[in-house]
Amino acid sequence: KREILLHNTNSKAIRFLGQNPETSRPSAPPRRGPRALPAAVVVVAAALLPGLAATAAALAAAILARRASVTAAALARPPRRAAAAAAARSEAAPGPPAGAAVAADVDGSRGHRLRGMSAHYLSGQLLAEVESVGLTRDAKVYDIEPPVIRPKGKDVICPRDGRLGAAYVDCVDGEDNAGIAQVMLSYTWGYSVGDIADCVHGFCVRKSLDPKRKHAWICCLCINQHRVKEAQAKGDVVPFDSFRREFGEPVEGIGQVLAMMAPWHAPRYLTRVWCDFELYVATSIVGSDKCKLEIAMPPTEEHSMFEAMVQGKGVQELWPALLGIRVEFAEASVCEDKDHILALIKDGPGFHELNSKVAVSLQSWVAETCLQEAKLRLASGQLEGLDAARMCRCIAELLLRLADSSREKNKVHGPRIEEMLNQGWTHLEQAGKVDSVEGAGLLLSRCHMILKFGSDFTPTNPVCHDKPQLLMQRARRILEKMGALETDLGATIVESMGIVELRNGQTAKALKFYEESRQLLSSIGKLSSHAGALLLSSMGQAKKKLKDNEGALEADGQALEIMKTLGTLDTMGGISLQENIGVIKYTIGQAKEGLTFLEESIRLRESLGLAQSVPACWGLLHLGNAKTKLGDLQGAAEAYEAGVKTCEDIGHADTKIHKDLAKLLVKARPTQ
Repeated sequence: KREILLHNTNSKAIRFLGQNPETSRPSAPPRRGPRALPAAVVVVAAALLPGLAATAAALAAAILARRASVTAAALARPPRRAAAAAAARSEAAPGPPAGAAVAADVDGSRGHRLRGMSAHYLSGQLLAEVESVGLTRDAKVYDIEPPVIRPKGKDVICPRDGRLGAAYVDCVDGEDNAGIAQVMLSYTWGYSVGDIADCVHGFCVRKSLDPKRKHAWICCLCINQHRVKEAQAKGDVVPFDSFRREFGEPVEGIGQVLAMMAPWHAPRYLTRVWCDFELYVATSIVGSDKCKLEIAMPPTEEHSMFEAMVQGKGVQELWPALLGIRVEFAEASVCEDKDHILALIKDGPGFHELNSKVAVSLQSWVAETCLQEAKLRLASGQLEGLDAARMCRCIAELLLRLADSSREKNKVHGPRIEEMLNQGWTHLEQAGKVDSVEGAGLLLSRCHMILKFGSDFTPTNPVCHDKPQLLMQRARRILEKMGALETDLGATIVESMGIVELRNGQTAKALKFYEESRQLLSSIGKLSSHAGALLLSSMGQAKKKLKDNEGALEADGQALEIMKTLGTLDTMGGISLQENIGVIKYTIGQAKEGLTFLEESIRLRESLGLAQSVPACWGLLHLGNAKTKLGDLQGAAEAYEAGVKTCEDIGHADTKIHKDLAKLLVKARPTQ
C-alpha cells in the first residue's frame, strides 16, 4: 500500500522538505532536515488552552510542515477513522525484493509508531557507529543521516508498510536498546550527536532513571528516512487537517517532551521560530495529564552554567539569552514559512506573551538545575567551610533575582532560598568563620530575602528574625573589624542600610548612607560600574521622595549613561531606572518623554518574564498616569485594568497597589 495519504490543497498547503540547509549543495535542492516531533504539542493545546484552539491547529500544520520525516512516518499509518479512505486510494505495494532482511522483533515493539531509542544505546552503540564511518561525536545530525542513519535500514523490510527500507529504530533489537518511548526529544539537527546522547543520558542520571529502560523518540532515528526522501522527490503536499489528525495521538501517547538547550548562555534551540512556539505550548500545558515538559542540557553545559552562576557572572550572561528570545526575529529555512507562522502567532497568543512564556520557562529551569546541583555538592561533601558558604550565597542570590512576586510561588521560593542561606551559615559556624567576609555576605542576602518577600514568607532561622537594620549593622561591624569596608561588598551593605531606611520612611538618613556608599565606590574606582549605577538610581529615588526632581534626574541621568556604556539597561536594575526616569518626567510635565521610558521598561519586563509581579503592577500604574497626562483616557484605563488583573493573578488583590489601580480605573472610565 502507499505509505503516504496526501491531498491536493490550495495556498495553505505546505511542502515538506528533507535536508538541512546548512549542508545543501546546488545539486541537492532539499533545504532542511527533519526536526523533532514536539511541535505536535500544539494539538494538545487546542483542547486545553481556551482561545488558542484555532491558532494551535493552524500552527501545528505550519510548524510540522518543516518536519518532512515526521509527516511521512505519521501518515504512513492512517488512524482507524481514515483507514477505509486510505485503502481506497492506495495502490498495492510491490513485494519485498529477494534477499531483503526482516529484522527480528525481540521486544515486541518493532514497527510501533512510538518506538524509541534507549539512552544506553545512544551513548554507546550509536556513537560507535558514527566513529566507524570516520566521523566524531561532534558531527551534527545532518552529517550522520546519509552515512549512518539511512544505511542502517537500507536492506531491511519496513515493518510499517512492508517495503524495502526501514527506519533506524526498527533495525535495533533488544529492550535494552529500543522500546516504546517515554519521552520525546525536541532539538535541532544542528546539535551534535554526542551532545544529544549526553543530554538524554544525563537526563536519566539526574532523574535516577535506568538508561536501558528510558527510551526517547528522536525524529532522525525514529522516522523512516527512506520514505522522507521519496516524499521529498515527489514534492508531496500535506494539508493542515492531516497534521492535526496524525500528530495529536502520538504526543498524548508519549506524554513527555524533553527540550534540549545548548549552549546554556545562548541556546540555539531558541533561535528557531517553531521551537520557541513549541516550548510555549508545552509550558502552557504543564500540569495536565496530557503532556509534561522537561528542559535538559548536556552535562558539560550544565556544569559550565553552574560554575558561572557560582562565580557571580552567570546571571549577567543569562540575561542576553532571555532578552534574545524574540520569536518575531527567529530563523526559518524558508521565508514564506516564517511569514506564515509569525502571522498565525501574531493573531493568536501574540509575540509578547510568547517571548515572556519562554523566558519564564528557561528561568525556572535554570533556578531548579542550579539548586539541585548545589544540594548534590553539599550532600557529597565536595564543598565545606567558606567554599560551601560562598556557593550557598550565590545560589540564594540567583534564586532571589529570578523569584517573582506571586504569593503562591513565594511559598515555594522562600523556603528554598532560606535553605541555601541556612546551610551556608551552618558551614560557617562549623568552621568558626561566622565573622568573615562570607558571613557578612550571608547577612546581606538574608536582608535581601526579607525585603523581597516581606510578610509573604516567615523564616525559620532565628538569625532571620532580626530586623533588616540589625542584620546590616552586624554585617558592617564584621567588615569594619576586618578592615574590608572599602570593598564592593562593603559599599553594597552600606547602600542596603540606606534602602532599609528609605523603606521605613527615613529618606534623609537613607541619603546619608547612599552618599557614604558612593564615597566607598569612588575610593576603589567602582563608581562607573553597574553597582555604581544602581547606587545612583537609589539616590535618585530618595531625592524624588524629597521633591527634589532636578536632583533626582541628575542622579538618574548619571546612572543611565553608565548603564548605556556597560550595556546593562536591559537588566532588572536598568528596568527600574528607566521607570523612575519616566515617572519623574511625567511628574514635571514631560509626559510624552516619560511615556517613552515607561513603555520601554514594560517591554523589557515582559521580555524577561517579569510581567507577573508587583513591580510590573506599579509600572502599569505609572504608564496609566502618563497617558492620563497626555489625555489618552482609554489607554490609561487599559493600563490600569491590566494592573488590576495582574495584582489579582499574583494574589495581591488586598494590597495598596491594587486599591490604587482600581480607583484610577474608575476615574479613567467615569461612565462605567
